[in-house]
Amino acid sequence: MLKPAEILSYYVKFCNREIEKRIFWVQGNAEKITFSDNSFDTAMVGFGIRNLTNLKRGFQEMHRILKPGGKLLCLEFSKPANPVFRMVYDFYSFNIYPCCEISLIRTITKVAKG
Repeated sequence: MLKPAEILSYYVKFCNREIEKRIFWVQGNAEKITFSDNSFDTAMVGFGIRNLTNLKRGFQEMHRILKPGGKLLCLEFSKPANPVFRMVYDFYSFNIYPCCEISLIRTITKVAKG
């Protein structure tokens, strides 16, 4: 299964080349972000919050690099505590989401081939 960041990367690369010029992917320590204050309109983290040793520090850093009014996009999943909601969540995660991913990959492949 592709990671969401990989899917987004393929979409940007093949479907919207203008956006590709304005997006750059960075891997680093979210608790010590190397960019200056107020640097970005948007920041995104995917499946990284669970790896923070200090949640408060990580969110402070992400907030610090955003311009006033900037947006933070956070993609993070966990197991729901409610058993009924967990069943719905698991059904979606293991049945619906993979089908959507396959469809998206097919679309990206068609666009990439022209």
